[in-house]
Amino acid sequence: MRNIDNIIGNFKKVVESHYLGNGKYGKTLERFDARFCQSNEYGCADAANILYTFGCLPVGKEADELVSEIQRFQNSETGLFREPTHHYLHTTAHCIAALNLFDAKPLYPLTQLENDKLFTVDGMYKLLEELDWVNNAWPDSHRGAGIFSIALLTGHADLDYQQAYQKWIFDNTDDEFGIGRKGTTNTNYMLWRHLGGWFHYMFNFEAIHAKWNHPDKLIDTCISIYKKREASFYVKVGYWEIDFIYALNRATRQTSHRFDEAKEVLKSVGNEYIDFLEGIDYKNREDANDLHGLFGATCALAELQQAVPGEFVSTIPLRLVLDRRPFI
Repeated sequence: MRNIDNIIGNFKKVVESHYLGNGKYGKTLERFDARFCQSNEYGCADAANILYTFGCLPVGKEADELVSEIQRFQNSETGLFREPTHHYLHTTAHCIAALNLFDAKPLYPLTQLENDKLFTVDGMYKLLEELDWVNNAWPDSHRGAGIFSIALLTGHADLDYQQAYQKWIFDNTDDEFGIGRKGTTNTNYMLWRHLGGWFHYMFNFEAIHAKWNHPDKLIDTCISIYKKREASFYVKVGYWEIDFIYALNRATRQTSHRFDEAKEVLKSVGNEYIDFLEGIDYKNREDANDLHGLFGATCALAELQQAVPGEFVSTIPLRLVLDRRPFI
């Protein structure tokens, strides 16, 4: 058993150092990147996400200020949230998901997405077909998962839309690896990057309590990636660890295949990841001061507590935002 309270304390200090007052948070600090040290979509949304996970989401006036600041970033004409580090579907989904933590919504209609017919089954299918599943599966998953999360969170995803999305992903899942689009994963694009993209479709499936296609193969793929060390584990404060931990852990909920072995892998990954996070200089390391990357690490800790019960403990049990709503 390992106590992660000290890591949580360091994460909280980073969030506090990014606070600018009146509900505003920078994504990073000026000495690391002056472009994103002012109030920023990801700074504000990820501060909310991290604080929710740690059980200290603002209330009262502080909550109202943070909600208003996130809402301020929405374009009143298009309904979109835009920020230069991510595709607008990712930014829009991410901000709407953060607002959901406060039971709040965007202020304006999602006019551009409605005009682009992305809330129709045909429009959604067209988007999924156009994604680069071969050479850009991870970044493009921000779009393929983002549109469904937006639709679900804003009441645009009726049951037909949900089931159509589920059917397309289910029917197109790669039979050999259990991740990625059929026929696209055995390429020069690294398998672990396909998994990083597939994670985004997984949390949408989890949000609607959907059945997975080939969870056994997904488990085989995850265990193989870990044992062969085919991925960049523990080199950056970011998203790879939550992608891997979530995918493997949630797959074990749908099949008994290699269950004990999968749990041992999750325990090993957890211990190695805690070693990494305990050794970080949080004041001077740039990636640890990017609130978006820090949020990814926060999610990994929260999923670890569920994946291997009793192994990674904290005074306040962590709450994964994905168990409330989709999208990170």
